[in-house]
Amino acid sequence: MAGKAMKVGTRLGLGFGAVLVLLMAVSGLGVYYMHHINAQLERIVQLNVAKLGLVQDMSEAVHVVARVSRTVVMLDDVAAMQRELQKLQAARASYDRANAELNRLPAGAEGVALRQRIDAARAAARPLTDRLVALALVHKDAEATALLMAEAGPATQAWQDVMDEDSALTKRHNAADAAAAAEAYRAARALMLSLSALALLAGVAASVLIARHLLRQLGGEPGHAAEIAGRIASGDLTVDVATRHGDQGSMIRRVPSRTRTLRNSISGAGPPAFPPPSRNTSS
Repeated sequence: MAGKAMKVGTRLGLGFGAVLVLLMAVSGLGVYYMHHINAQLERIVQLNVAKLGLVQDMSEAVHVVARVSRTVVMLDDVAAMQRELQKLQAARASYDRANAELNRLPAGAEGVALRQRIDAARAAARPLTDRLVALALVHKDAEATALLMAEAGPATQAWQDVMDEDSALTKRHNAADAAAAAEAYRAARALMLSLSALALLAGVAASVLIARHLLRQLGGEPGHAAEIAGRIASGDLTVDVATRHGDQGSMIRRVPSRTRTLRNSISGAGPPAFPPPSRNTSS
């Protein structure tokens, strides 16, 4: 009974209000998932890529030091050796800058452990390189070569290997973040499409229900009801009204009884159903 007594405006408000709520949910979820995707992409671009670049700079610096140390062992000219050693010092300075920047970036437990191993490998390899260079500068090439092959070279390679592990870890994080962003996109797309379809269905259902309710109340199309009312208002009480099967209480269903009452009133002794038109007697 409460549903039947509900006003048309209330029905319209509830129906299209539900559609608006669903559309707002679509917008809200879209913003949430876009924020999540953006966070994943920012992590890839601003953190993971930065880490990869810094570790690559460190690795390149270690390669330079390794090449320079081998070259110094092969040189006899002191001036040429000093030029090579300037390259070594520049490479070490570049490494230290990149390493300091890397340590300022956040890292998980595995990343912190790898950074500690990188620092330990550097602490082991650099003194060996310094000893190698010192031997080369005094032309103890045989001892320098033996040190290079037995200790300095393997220590430098171990250092490189740890940095390669760090790069591989960052690449795995990149892949995981990219997969999370892709999954968030797929989930957002599926949910937004579902809610949009639900909003469309709710709008169609509301329109159909409201239209059916109005047609039941009127007993037919609004234009037909307006035509009947206009003919009766103009004095035509012979209007033929066709009602739908099962119609017991619509406005059009009540028209025949009203017209019969009016006709009986006009044909009987009662007052006329419509007053005669007034005449202008001023002329």
